[in-house]
Amino acid sequence: MIIDFENATELGLRDYPTLPDPKSGVRGVSALPGFPDLEVLEQKMPETLGDDAMVRILYSSSLLRGGKVIHTASIEEVDLRLISSASGIPLRTLQKEHGVKGYTLQAHIILYGNGEREDLGPYLGSMADEDISEWLFDEE
Repeated sequence: MIIDFENATELGLRDYPTLPDPKSGVRGVSALPGFPDLEVLEQKMPETLGDDAMVRILYSSSLLRGGKVIHTASIEEVDLRLISSASGIPLRTLQKEHGVKGYTLQAHIILYGNGEREDLGPYLGSMADEDISEWLFDEE
């Protein structure tokens, strides 16, 4: 996904309920070197903007222009407990259908920007904080 920083529009609940709430789980905000009007927002376990989102966001990195989110990269898991609760389908049935024993499906790398949501596929890296930080929050 290519983002035109100058013309990118703000992302919000109206676009995708699965976007991370920029006020939740904040680890830090830093300037983006070489771009004085852009900042990077780093989050761990933020809430989603939508109350009915069926995902759990593990980590997120968002690009802010003027304090408004214009691009987000996140590592997300579908939460079968939320789906079970909303649909009335027993959790065990969902686990069996998806071939999992836990409560979530494989974590995926998700990009948001330009009015689009793009799933880049499973995140296969380490879930250790220091490894995620190096991979997701690297600004270079």
